[in-house]
Amino acid sequence: MPPKRIRTVEGSCWSCKQRRVKCSLEKPACSKCIVAGTKCSYDKILIKWDARPRKGSPVGNQLCLYHHSLPGSSGYNLAINERRAIDYFRSRVWPLFSTSAHPCPPPIALAMADRSVLLATCVMADSHRVLFDGRNSKENVYNKRLHCITTVRKQLADAADSKGMPLSTVLVAVLLMYFSDGFVECNHPDSSTLSHHAGARAIINSLGGLSAIMSDGETSIKMLLSEFATTDLTNSLLHGTPPSFPSKTWEMMDMNAVWWEKTPPGMESFASIFQKMSDLASYHDLVSLGKQEFSVQRIKEFEADLRPGYASISPVELTDHKEEEEEEDQKPLDPDMVPSSALLRAFQHSANLYLYRAVCGLPANHYVVQQHAQACLDCIMGMPSQSKALNCALFPLLVSGAHAFLDTNKQAIVRKLDVVYGNLKFNAVKSIRSALEDLWASPRQGGSWFEMFTGLDAQALVL
Repeated sequence: MPPKRIRTVEGSCWSCKQRRVKCSLEKPACSKCIVAGTKCSYDKILIKWDARPRKGSPVGNQLCLYHHSLPGSSGYNLAINERRAIDYFRSRVWPLFSTSAHPCPPPIALAMADRSVLLATCVMADSHRVLFDGRNSKENVYNKRLHCITTVRKQLADAADSKGMPLSTVLVAVLLMYFSDGFVECNHPDSSTLSHHAGARAIINSLGGLSAIMSDGETSIKMLLSEFATTDLTNSLLHGTPPSFPSKTWEMMDMNAVWWEKTPPGMESFASIFQKMSDLASYHDLVSLGKQEFSVQRIKEFEADLRPGYASISPVELTDHKEEEEEEDQKPLDPDMVPSSALLRAFQHSANLYLYRAVCGLPANHYVVQQHAQACLDCIMGMPSQSKALNCALFPLLVSGAHAFLDTNKQAIVRKLDVVYGNLKFNAVKSIRSALEDLWASPRQGGSWFEMFTGLDAQALVL
């Protein structure tokens, strides 16, 4: 008689399920895996996809067959939906993090090696695809999100015992969840952008601070951290909280992989502008707490530091032939750099709006305030619709839009936000539009700087 077939036991480890042997259910590793010399894991989840869905099945259940471009994983046998999500993240989501046409490589290698990064990558890819083409189930994304949070918490506990993945790897997962909730799912009732922000800050402090990680880390981590520091700064300016990182942190940003394009020649760098904005936010915090006196001289220094700069976008006319030969190698500003130059000036004008409104207390309709608000809008409205710089101009657009009183400007701002949403498919863009429309219809537009932005979703990130 043939031996009786042994069926797998409920709750078996993944290796025993694959080999179809009876698992002893011992943890952290069962005796069958120890004897066989295989890796024992209880936390692996496989979602099966039907390669030939029945007629009339939901679009989200139909298989996307372009995942074969991904390499295999030494640590995990990726399910088809995971391969699809990673490929979508690499080709569609990751380019949205940067204004550069050729951003640094995404953290795919980390996703292949670590479960929490893989899940966070899949969560952001799947949640974005729900908005992009509706091909994913929101319930599946929500369940995967809960699984990712559970995995991150377990890895943090293991890291505390020095037996898990390094904290730098867990940090990538937390940052991806932070951006997923803040950019894509900010209007979801269970979004926890603020919690992820606190968790990321705690991990950064444990690793020696932002400067230590930026000086020695993978390029994708540095790029994510540059965006994290920027959204932390904009959140401070909008809601009146001190920045989480000292202003000197920005001094080394331009030397690493960052989200912004290379600085146009003849202009200040983005990092330099953000450093001055950080100094300005810290100064406001000290003055409001009574730890430092308001100084007119200091205000004049900020005015001089934040004066918008302009780069030459046309060749210099030379009358002397000899000078023309000496200067023949000089070229005008690259047309591709013009939107980046406009974005930099827009941030400078928005910093001036914060200076005059939040720090100096000038009214919203003051002529100096309106000059910077209009100039900021002009910079943004001149950007091409498909420009990646436009996608990262939401903070200047929100700030200048809050000070827009003319109907023509309001209509132009709404149209621009619709263009940006079409490019990004981020719910944060809808939150900004909703906040502005609510502000324009309320008396808060004539109030203080911080009263203007109380209608903005607390979970939304504004870059």
